[in-house]
Amino acid sequence: MKLGVVGMGYVGIPEAVLFAGLPDFEIVYGFQRESDTSGYKIKLLNEGKLPFQEEDLEIALEESIKNHKFVCTSDYSKLSECNTIIVAVQTPPDLKAFFEAVDIISNSVSEELSPLVVVVSTVPPGTIAKIKEKFNGKNIRVTHAPERVMPKKLIYNLQTLPRIIGGDCKEDINATVDLYRKIYVSDFIRMSCIEAEITKTSENAIRAVQIAVANQIAVVCENNGANFFKVKEGIDSLKGKGITRALLLPGAGVGGHCLTKDGYLLMRNERESPDIFSDAIFINNLMPYHMWQLTKNALREHTTKSIGESRVLVFGWSYLPNTSDDRDSPSASFKRLAEREGCSVIIHDPLCGYDNINEIIRVDAIVIMTMHDIFEDIIKLLPNSEYPYPKILIDGRNVVANPNKLIKAGWVYKAIGRGDL
Repeated sequence: MKLGVVGMGYVGIPEAVLFAGLPDFEIVYGFQRESDTSGYKIKLLNEGKLPFQEEDLEIALEESIKNHKFVCTSDYSKLSECNTIIVAVQTPPDLKAFFEAVDIISNSVSEELSPLVVVVSTVPPGTIAKIKEKFNGKNIRVTHAPERVMPKKLIYNLQTLPRIIGGDCKEDINATVDLYRKIYVSDFIRMSCIEAEITKTSENAIRAVQIAVANQIAVVCENNGANFFKVKEGIDSLKGKGITRALLLPGAGVGGHCLTKDGYLLMRNERESPDIFSDAIFINNLMPYHMWQLTKNALREHTTKSIGESRVLVFGWSYLPNTSDDRDSPSASFKRLAEREGCSVIIHDPLCGYDNINEIIRVDAIVIMTMHDIFEDIIKLLPNSEYPYPKILIDGRNVVANPNKLIKAGWVYKAIGRGDL
């Protein structure tokens, strides 16, 4: 048996590598377009290297290459050899690349093999039905098993988190469960394709709403001289009392490929419905702007420089702590806003290739957008540092353990939700 995975990203690569490690499959093909933006992955993966940092996955990839069990290719004609095809193409709201991949699959597979096509990409409700229409009359089975992964935990998440299996007949659901049981040690939740589509888009949309609620309350706290964390403590006190109320943490913004768009995917076809999920994305997208406003106000109030003469050091370019994943990073939005007004922005994030810590003595403000563990020691030293420039710290993740100590040392400290400081 041969298996193909279309789309070599954060989902497609680990799934391909895990299946390639099994004796069940003669070979696993990873299909990747020869595009200007991602074609480089083909050579990289065939050398046993990843386009992102994930140590245990890279070890498994090297092993599958050594054993001749995995090949990355742009030759989609090899889909005709595959009994099983996993679709892991990224799905921005327009879905253009996704449906291009579906068309290629439709024109390339061998109907004699009665291939099983498993869509693991996050897609709007009704997408699997559209795929089946494209495959109409062809001997191709289609199911939906949406991924639930996070960078730095890709293999762990794939093997242990409950897996949604959506199908429109028992046989196809069972075939998909049998496939993933080969690499899974967790539970399977069986449902229809449409229910699987709604489940996946909803879980990310709900989390975006929860973050937006925290962000909005944090701004209210700032505007009214209140401490968000005291408010959170009060609200959280009802947890476990038969009334579930809890706040997530506010922050400088969200990033990644899920929380920034899955609410749009969920509501894509609900034109006449009120849309709390798109509102949540809008609120979360405002947080880098809010961070820039906090920074700009501090610079104006505590330095003699104009904004155009000011220099800011941003800690964190990736959107997720302790990773190099910079997809839709709020730091990029912050940088654009600041530079639009003439402010110079220097990034410090060694995980993303920006090692500019020496600039800390030549900037007018420090802005924490993402908190990596490697930043902890630097931040702890700030209260006792001989800092020659204006001492301004804008904390987008509330990571300073003792803000009052920093303030007593002469720093201007602003943080999300801390109107009391």
